[in-house]
Formats: sequence, C-alpha cells, structure tokens
Amino acid sequence: MNQFKTLIYEQELEHIAGWVQEYPNLETGGDLFGFWTHSGFPVVQFVLGPGKTSRHNQTSFYQDREHLIKAGEILRQKHGLQHIGEWHSHHQMGLARPSGGDEQTVFNALRQYNFPKFLLCIANLHSEREIVGSKYIGERQDTINGDDSFFG
Repeated sequence: MNQFKTLIYEQELEHIAGWVQEYPNLETGGDLFGFWTHSGFPVVQFVLGPGKTSRHNQTSFYQDREHLIKAGEILRQKHGLQHIGEWHSHHQMGLARPSGGDEQTVFNALRQYNFPKFLLCIANLHSEREIVGSKYIGERQDTINGDDSFFG
C-alpha cells in the first residue's frame, strides 16, 4: 500500500494551532509554502497565517489576497518556495475533512491556475485543542486522518 505523507516542521504546526485557537468559533486559515518531492509528497516549510483583512465566518474563510500575493513573492524570490496548498479550520464543527464546497474550490483552482496538484489541510479544535485532519487533492485523492504520518 502506497501511503501518502505530508512533511511539516513542528513549529509550523504550532503556528496553525495558535491561529485556530484565536478563532475558536470561526474559520481561519492561510497558505502552505514549500515544495513537492520527486516521489510526489509535499514538504511544507512555511505556513502563512491569515492576513489583516481576511474574512473569518462561521463556515468560511477568505484569505487577505494582498497578504498572500506579497508573502508569496517574498517566499519565492528569497527562499525558492512554492505555494503548494492552503489550510483552514473547521474549528469545533466536527468536520475533520474538506467539505464538498472546499473540494470544489480546490478543483476549480487546479483548472484555473493549471496546478498539477494542491494540498488542502483542515484543522479542528477538540477538547484537547489538537489539530487533526488533512486531505490531498490533485493527481490522487488520499485521506490522512491526522495520525503521525501527517505530521512528518
């Protein structure tokens, strides 16, 4: 069985957890920068959080476009990182996987921007304040349920 893995620095996961805890009843999110390995696995080296003008709603999150563009240019030019995906929270909704709307948004972006693949991670708050859940969307669709393989 070929298992899909996402590699990410622990400090970057801690950033995500902190942003999710700041919005316990609203969605929050950001973007993932890194690269894809030769075997097709994503390596997340930098996690971008929500920008100042991001919109946080109970069932949706919209990133500050200027924030994403500016950060993306710097990360690409100075560090050679690629925009490989995004993350957002489903806070305490109990939905550890992307919703149908999330999947459709990603599929539309894959077509519009001609991306070969894209990583979408979903973070949730549980009583222990842990983040769980991820799904890869692109060439394949593998589900990662927040086990150690997701965290690298």
